[in-house]
Amino acid sequence: MGILADFFVATPEDAREYAMPGGLAAPALRARLEPAEYKQFTSLEIGTLWAILAQEEWNVSRHNLVDDSLEGKEESWLFRFPQPLVELLATATDSDLASANARWAATEELSCSPTDLLPITQDLQRLAKKSVATSNPMYLWGSL
Repeated sequence: MGILADFFVATPEDAREYAMPGGLAAPALRARLEPAEYKQFTSLEIGTLWAILAQEEWNVSRHNLVDDSLEGKEESWLFRFPQPLVELLATATDSDLASANARWAATEELSCSPTDLLPITQDLQRLAKKSVATSNPMYLWGSL
């Protein structure tokens, strides 16, 4: 089955509800938040993308998502995207995304084709624009 990875924009309250233990979020909440659902993405891969978009060397203390996980729930996690990353995603051009996809695909963690990443970075950009427009945070929820 692998790691589930859902990206979405929500209020902090809705994000915590989305991440509640006991299975997937209520259908009404999922329908309202319209998550982008993928597998095998963790905060490490997203931090790597952040460094690539910022044209910086990846740094564990700089390129971390904010851990908003529920205490004592190790089988799932909730990370909030820092605003600088949201802004980079929201303002990236098609050329920026293509270049980032090429570099991101070549990382040891992903090792895939850049075209495989295009739907993901397009979804991340769509959500980042929604985050900026609504002033609600952008999240990554994951589960084993």
